[in-house]
Amino acid sequence: MKSRWLERTLAVVCALVLTAAVMSKPVFTQAEAAEASLEAEALEESYVIFGDDSGDAAQLEVTDNRTTVPYYVGETEYGECMLIDGTPYVNVAAFLSALGVGGTAYDSGSSLTLTGGVLTMTAEAGAIYFICNDRYLYVKDGVQSIDGSICLPVEALVKCTGASVTWDRVEWRITVEEGELSPLTEGASYYSETDVYWLSRVIYAEAGGQSLAAQAAIGSVVMNRVADEAFPNTVYEVIFAKNQFDVVINGMVYMTPDETAEIAAKLALEGYDLASGATYFTREGDDVDDGVTGEEGYDCVTQVEDIRFLVPA
Repeated sequence: MKSRWLERTLAVVCALVLTAAVMSKPVFTQAEAAEASLEAEALEESYVIFGDDSGDAAQLEVTDNRTTVPYYVGETEYGECMLIDGTPYVNVAAFLSALGVGGTAYDSGSSLTLTGGVLTMTAEAGAIYFICNDRYLYVKDGVQSIDGSICLPVEALVKCTGASVTWDRVEWRITVEEGELSPLTEGASYYSETDVYWLSRVIYAEAGGQSLAAQAAIGSVVMNRVADEAFPNTVYEVIFAKNQFDVVINGMVYMTPDETAEIAAKLALEGYDLASGATYFTREGDDVDDGVTGEEGYDCVTQVEDIRFLVPA
């Protein structure tokens, strides 16, 4: 009897302990659960990972008045990046030196050249592109001269070096992970001669004499078509598809392009979309480039100078 009483007593005690444990757990309301979910999302967005192969590396909105962010290689602080429209720019020569990229850099403040190492580079202040290993890389806010030195976006230099870099928006620091770099593939291996040949010609015929941005946007339309299942999947086939480009019909596509058109072609082949996804373009008063009169049935997604870039509505 005594043993059975002891068993019952222990069972009651265990039940009470379990009940107390359950009751001690926090009970979240729906509002509290939603807030916790938002906090988790905010924590994920606290990091910008540069070097996204898709070309869509996130740029988080700057919500305070800070104009600089320090950068580290491993745990060692090397310098600061300047924020321009929320994009971190860095002194090119200093940043590459911190990463251990060899070579000789000459920086006049208005231009920079880098030779003698795994990277060759030229950059001109004010230009919307720079050249690395004979590749043409777009810079949305332009190459900058800051305090007498050429500066480029961290993201662009990540593409050149293959470095692994993160921007921690909580600790407010950019960190380059220590490790082996992977320099950018040379242009001679990257660009298809056939693609450059025909893309530069259609660009020159359609927008020769206009700005590099306008010409690169024309190239983007061709590349957007290549990527769209509704069109052929090569540059040549897109350009010479029946009744698609007037400059093919009238023979202007066979004119020899200038250097600007060739640069525009290479920027488009790099995947920079200056046409905001457009697959058509027109000028005011002109027909859409596929022969459809006017712009009815199309939405304008962007305009570069006098060229309107369109997608089907």
